[in-house]
Amino acid sequence: MRSLLIICFLLFSLPSLLMSQTYDGFRSVRHSLQFNQDLLTQKLEFNQVNDYLSVALKWEDIKSNFSYRITTSDGKIGEWTLIENDVHIVEENSNQVGNALVILGKGIRVIEIKLLREKADLPINLSIEVTHDNINGLNDNRDDITNRNACTCEELPYFNREEWGCPWGDESPNFIPSYSEISHMVIHHQAGNAPEPYDAVVRAIWNYHVNTNGWDDIGYNWLIAPNGAVYKGRAWLNGDQNVRGAHTCACNSNKMGICLLGNFTTELPPIEQYDALKDFMVWKACELSIRPDKEDEVSRRLEGVCTIAALSNISGHKDVCGASYTECPGNSFYSMIPQLKLETIEQYLSCADTLNTAVSEDFVNDIKITQNSAGIKVVLSDSYEIAQVRLIDLNGQILYESNSYFGNIIPTNNLLSNVYIVSVKADGRFYNKKVLILNE
Repeated sequence: MRSLLIICFLLFSLPSLLMSQTYDGFRSVRHSLQFNQDLLTQKLEFNQVNDYLSVALKWEDIKSNFSYRITTSDGKIGEWTLIENDVHIVEENSNQVGNALVILGKGIRVIEIKLLREKADLPINLSIEVTHDNINGLNDNRDDITNRNACTCEELPYFNREEWGCPWGDESPNFIPSYSEISHMVIHHQAGNAPEPYDAVVRAIWNYHVNTNGWDDIGYNWLIAPNGAVYKGRAWLNGDQNVRGAHTCACNSNKMGICLLGNFTTELPPIEQYDALKDFMVWKACELSIRPDKEDEVSRRLEGVCTIAALSNISGHKDVCGASYTECPGNSFYSMIPQLKLETIEQYLSCADTLNTAVSEDFVNDIKITQNSAGIKVVLSDSYEIAQVRLIDLNGQILYESNSYFGNIIPTNNLLSNVYIVSVKADGRFYNKKVLILNE
């Protein structure tokens, strides 16, 4: 296979073979390509079309732009696609260079790469790492996690690192993880192609972070596939899942990075992936005592510097780093995050032991919520003397709270027209309901 690649390279620009990384069923080979005035397009040909292929690129001139297109094993030629620079490269003290990961999948015969920059300062060197993956994923399981609270919210099955085929296994032998207590969950999207099998996509991201970017381990703490499968990301030791990842513009402390496989700039995640993300955040919020209906102070990037400031405990990547830094988790999906927060809060309130010790079906028949122009009123049957009542907005902020509610009006005329949650607790029973408030 290597000889065929070298012959192909010689036909174009005499690129040099730099090095290779080989694991069981997983082989990664680096090459160096040079673009000049007479050679702005180059290509690689592959003989083993059944391999799952991914291509990691690195270039020193960050102002340069590239595009690619593929030819499949049946001769179909794809469209030219822009290779977007990966903004995560600032993580882990990496140098400021151009970086990108292109996941191709199986059945690929040729990839062509074209330099797009006009009046480029030629020549430009491009390092390409081609990964051939033949690892088969295993069954899902759960790792032993010691720092969990007693929680009635449902735990999700997930693939641990050995099960998704991490070449390093369940631990990361080259570094000692650093830890900070997780208080926030940050949502990302892969911002790239994610062809099945999804465990191969996770391995490609791991390889890109470790062998191309030079990081200590995969940057994300968790990853979720389009079919709803959950994958453990960065390794931890001794059951302590509060490991610091590398996913939020070098302001990574106290944050769990959750990456959705796929690109959601113009599309929405499949319902299976969306529901898995919601269920996962409910589980982890309960397990790690994270209140999804609140915001807490944490490090975030303001004016280019990591600064301690308030941040919603469920946030998107660009909430931490700024919209000028990244569009992650994708403009299309980002518009759904308020609704995702609302659904997560509702589910969390219904199952978390920190908020309710019992939920009774007959409690629904004992409660009535009415609205008028003055506000909202909660009416309970005479068997309940005192109730705790809250009004919560879509961002999880508590707008009204009374621990000794007696049927008084909750004023709403100063609120924006939107959906809110009314939460009621009485005698150990808990009930929450969406209400629509319309103000002129």
